[in-house]
Amino acid sequence: MGRHHVMILRASLLGTSAALVAALALSGCTQSTPDTTAPTSPSTNGPETSTSSAASGSVLHATPSPGATVLKTLDNQSGTIAMGPFPATRKFAYVYLTCNGSGRIDVDMGSIGTYPLDCDDVDSLNQFQLTGKSNFTVTITAQPGQKWAMTLAEGDAVV
Repeated sequence: MGRHHVMILRASLLGTSAALVAALALSGCTQSTPDTTAPTSPSTNGPETSTSSAASGSVLHATPSPGATVLKTLDNQSGTIAMGPFPATRKFAYVYLTCNGSGRIDVDMGSIGTYPLDCDDVDSLNQFQLTGKSNFTVTITAQPGQKWAMTLAEGDAVV
C-alpha cells in the first residue's frame, strides 16, 4: 500500500477565500500543497483503502470513517471527472482518494478550493469545511497513465 496523506481545507466563513491546511498522517510523507498553506498537527486517522494486487491494476475506493455519509464512490478511473453539485448538508466533505501512477493529480472543490497531490501510489483523506456553503462540486484531474478511485462523503467531525 502507498503512502497516506491527510489534508484539511477550510473555507472562510465569509466565503471570500479558502486556506489549505495540510497535515501528514505518517512520517516520511512529503507535503504537496499550494504556497498559501499552513500546516496543522498530524492526524492518525487515515483512510482505509482496498487496492488489489498490482497484477490486476485495479484501484478501489476507500471505506470512510465511522459517522460519514457516502455521497459517491468511483473505482478504476482515469482522466478528468466532474461531479455534482452536491447539497452541503453536513459540516465537512471528505474526499478519500487512492491513486496509482506517477505525477500530480488535482482535486478541485469549486469555490471551496483546489489542491494538487503527488500520485505515487498514494492513499489520502482530504477534508473540506462546508460551513456557509449550500452546495459543492468535485473535479478530479489525473495525468495520462494514472488510475484513481474516490469516495466522497460528508460528516460533522474533524477526522
